[in-house]
Amino acid sequence: MGFFAPEAGASLVQALAPSLIAEIGGPARVQGLTWFRSTYQRGGGATGYATYIDDHGQPHPVVIKAPVNSVEYRWTVRSAEAQVADPSPVTPRVLAHGTSMGDYDFAWLVLERLPGAPVGAAMTAQDVRDMLTAAARFERLARDIEPIRPDTEAKQIDFASIIAKSREVVKRRTIVDGPEAQHWNNELKAIMHRLDFLLARWTNRPCNAWCHGDLHPGNAMRRADGTLVLIDLALVHTGHWVEDALYLERTSWGRPDGLCHVNPVKELALHRRELGMADTEDYGMLACVRRVLTAACAPALMEREGSKPYLHAALEIIRRNLPMASH
Repeated sequence: MGFFAPEAGASLVQALAPSLIAEIGGPARVQGLTWFRSTYQRGGGATGYATYIDDHGQPHPVVIKAPVNSVEYRWTVRSAEAQVADPSPVTPRVLAHGTSMGDYDFAWLVLERLPGAPVGAAMTAQDVRDMLTAAARFERLARDIEPIRPDTEAKQIDFASIIAKSREVVKRRTIVDGPEAQHWNNELKAIMHRLDFLLARWTNRPCNAWCHGDLHPGNAMRRADGTLVLIDLALVHTGHWVEDALYLERTSWGRPDGLCHVNPVKELALHRRELGMADTEDYGMLACVRRVLTAACAPALMEREGSKPYLHAALEIIRRNLPMASH
């Protein structure tokens, strides 16, 4: 049997809490378990606060997550094991873990509880820089844990289908109308003329990194010593390193000062060089291509994510980047 799917729902996890506590070590090991749902939580799993008593009888504030998917379980556990001697690991310390709960194949994690809340929307320029430093550290760590083979393929997204849906949405004028609808129609038409070229450039990008895959302020927290930790490794995947930088960049579309004027691509490139991970390819061009493809998907994904300012910003992203991406 495989891992029990996180989409099974938090209610089931909570109903099976006694089995989970027994799996971890019983009431003498886990005390005061209280479930909660964070602002940024999107999956169907459950997260709880508790106190974990170690083998020496010492209490530790912890976060318990269950169920977690196989990617999150594997990378969280392996990252913690690889950083056991690091005084400030870039991912959470793991106090206990397992892949079963009662009669279920059900992966769970007991993680150190970090003080305070995620970095969140009220970011400073230092927060942004520290997130990108952490992204570079995680990439370096992941490479050491599992080197990327020459035949490894990057994760791909079906941009062509999503962009086709964007064109349909724009034509219906349900989310944009008037002059802006015509502007969107013009830009998407221009993209369609170059789509094969753009997709070829992106699809054939070097697969040179383990990407965090969900780099946003809700997945960044600080330890008491101030070091920044990346949480939620459920979307780690192989790809090009600009993907993490552009994921963070996209969170500020429609909010001009959202990243405090820090350029995520340039900043991540700097920290990668500092860790000996310099690249020779034209990552600036790849960043332009990915911006165009991502922005062109905005109308199709408007119901699930985004806002009117985000949609308007996506249109401007296309206008600024398409000439460079097509060159």
